[in-house]
Amino acid sequence: MKNINKETVSDLLCDAHDIRNALRFAQGNLLNKPKDNEGTETTIGDCLNNIIDTLEGIANNETTNKSI
Repeated sequence: MKNINKETVSDLLCDAHDIRNALRFAQGNLLNKPKDNEGTETTIGDCLNNIIDTLEGIANNETTNKSI
């Protein structure tokens, strides 16, 4: 496993934003599709937003506390 540092979090955030943007403009409204086929109401977009929010929280914590 890779060490998690400021650059890693930044790279992950960029990747997550790129994925969300690609899905936003893809045909089929993919961000609003369920994340699985088990009857969940949680969407792919919800999952990506959670990932992005979590990574942004880690990034903000790192810049204020200098640790993750």
